[in-house]
Amino acid sequence: MKCIILAAGFATRLYPLIKNKPKQLLPISGKPIIEHIIEKIDKYIDEIYIVSNNKFFNNFNEWLNNYKSSVKINLVNDNVNSNEERLGGVGDLKFVLDKSNINEDTMILAGDNLFNFDVKDIIEFFKNNGTCIGLYDVKDKELAKHYGVTIIEGSIIKDFQEKPNNPKSTLVSTAIYLITKKDLEELDRFYETGDLENIGHFIHHLSKIKEIYGFKIKGSWYDIGTIEEYEKAERENIFKNKIIFFSLFFYFYD
Repeated sequence: MKCIILAAGFATRLYPLIKNKPKQLLPISGKPIIEHIIEKIDKYIDEIYIVSNNKFFNNFNEWLNNYKSSVKINLVNDNVNSNEERLGGVGDLKFVLDKSNINEDTMILAGDNLFNFDVKDIIEFFKNNGTCIGLYDVKDKELAKHYGVTIIEGSIIKDFQEKPNNPKSTLVSTAIYLITKKDLEELDRFYETGDLENIGHFIHHLSKIKEIYGFKIKGSWYDIGTIEEYEKAERENIFKNKIIFFSLFFYFYD
């Protein structure tokens, strides 16, 4: 199984933290967010593709030159230079699939997902069921408004709302997707709709034509989309690794 990590956004809500480097390289507990992600999946994945925009491609390249991984990592430049030109999650996914000739079951992760659970469980679930997404109960409907909200029966997704004003539940998508080769073939048709911003919209589309499954993850999960969420992740990890203080010190004074 291949894994595509989407890291081509411009994270405007995290300025000025990401003025000179992408948020996926921001430190948590002494190492970049993306390294936490890779260390959770590298035992189960054949190859990783990280898609970056052109603005931060050199940052990722420099990081990769100094990072040792047990699995092959490929950097893909989507050649976008500004937030206004961005391809969107669906656009970047299609770009990598086409450019790298990926034609198999694929795990897709947002590069700002910080989580602490064994992905082996969701991979086994995927093998037994089919296309699925990782779900997390945020236990707060106000907070749920910022995410893709799901309703499930058993483990089958019956409704999917992207950032709704009135969430029907607090069970949200974690932007952890496992999609079968066959279902990825539907991406070409969905791409023609022009709805390219969020992969959750593609999942919603799939759920209308076939059964898509939700897997409730256990453990911690953070969506590092805002400074507040980044600071929360720092606070809740600081006692696990005191080196984070020094990492942040050198980052802000770099």
